[in-house]
Amino acid sequence: MMTQSEEINEVVAALVTAKSQFKTLIRKGFNPHFKSMFADLSAINDATQEALHKNGLVVVQSLETADDGAIGVTVSTRLLHKSGQWIGTGRAFFPATKGDAQGCGSAATYGRRYQLSALLCLAADADDDGNAASAPAPKSAKSRAQALKSKKTEEVDNDLGF
Repeated sequence: MMTQSEEINEVVAALVTAKSQFKTLIRKGFNPHFKSMFADLSAINDATQEALHKNGLVVVQSLETADDGAIGVTVSTRLLHKSGQWIGTGRAFFPATKGDAQGCGSAATYGRRYQLSALLCLAADADDDGNAASAPAPKSAKSRAQALKSKKTEEVDNDLGF
């Protein structure tokens, strides 16, 4: 959910000017799972920070633990203008696959990158036309094993004439 200060005319005007000064966003990160390139957090910062600062804008991001104790981080991002006006993303939870520092750090970086890209309207990832979001969920190892066992049972039954 987008959040904002009472007035946003100055922050919006500054952002419009800054966006025209953004450098080319270079996708140098690689996602081996989807075999796609993406702009990592440092690439986003390289492309945007100078223009933001020239126009009196700064990004602040905060990290919190989940309210319910879930493993992961809650990220919020705000674009502040020197006038005191701001726009923000609101809070979003990003789960971690493991609860150690590396897992939470990875979730934090991912969340910061996605929120910053959304707030600044950047195309930081390849557009797959929604294919990854609409693909069937991969089966767990247990359900794959059960399916294989079921298939073998069917083959034996067929061989026996059932």
